[in-house]
Amino acid sequence: MDSKTIDQTTIYPLPNESDTSEKNKQNIKLKIADTIALKNEAYHLIYSKYREKGYIKKNINKSWQTQYDKLKETTTFVAMDKDEVVGAVTIIFDSELNLPGDKLYREEISKLRINNSLAEISALGVKKDTRYSLTICVRLLNQAFLYAKGIKQTSHFIVTVNPRHTSFYLKAFLFYKLGEIKEYDKVGGAPAELLVLDLNHIEKILIERPPFHDKTMLKHCKSIKECKSKKEFKSSESQRWLRKN
Repeated sequence: MDSKTIDQTTIYPLPNESDTSEKNKQNIKLKIADTIALKNEAYHLIYSKYREKGYIKKNINKSWQTQYDKLKETTTFVAMDKDEVVGAVTIIFDSELNLPGDKLYREEISKLRINNSLAEISALGVKKDTRYSLTICVRLLNQAFLYAKGIKQTSHFIVTVNPRHTSFYLKAFLFYKLGEIKEYDKVGGAPAELLVLDLNHIEKILIERPPFHDKTMLKHCKSIKECKSKKEFKSSESQRWLRKN
């Protein structure tokens, strides 16, 4: 079996302190890709990452897009180093089309939907050789959390990944496994695994900061409560974007 698969996220090793310092975080600005130009830069970045790893074939547009990117609720965040897009992540909210993960895990996700609001993390990537790549990755995921839970009232994230990377998600961000490993026909029968993140649980951890959280990437993340107390959340670009739409 071919071990390659189009992971919904790009995996990075656990960071050292220098890669997640406050000083380094200040070099990168995050924003919603609310223009065609920014979205195209994000799609091209992910396309380049997948081509580099041999996950997809070359296409004329040099862009990685799916039908879910056309949905109004789908939201892409980009990380900017000055005027350059160096990172991106897309949040796909549950809709009549369901979620990409339903193609493999319809039964598991259908059960999870009961009394819950779901979104799928997709197309997370950082440009090759970018400084502080792990810092960017963590900040993008943190922003996805703040937006999905704080503004859209999402209760759970899902993501499908190659089983090789499962331990990273479990240890670094406290995802948990749901269902069995399955073969993904779209990428030649490569393995895939469904992971879930309880956003209510994560918010509680970020507020209480229990000792074990220091061993995870959550120690570098902000809670919704913290952002609101500093008036960062109410005046965030996310809120301004919502008011315009």
